[in-house]
Amino acid sequence: CLDKCPQKIDIPSELEDVKLVFEEGKLINEL
Repeated sequence: CLDKCPQKIDIPSELEDVKLVFEEGKLINEL
């Protein structure tokens, strides 16, 4: 995501969304 996502996105709300995506990814990987 660091390579694809623009560096302009430094908004806390965006970071929270990214964290949620990572959490979902971890759950999917565990399944």
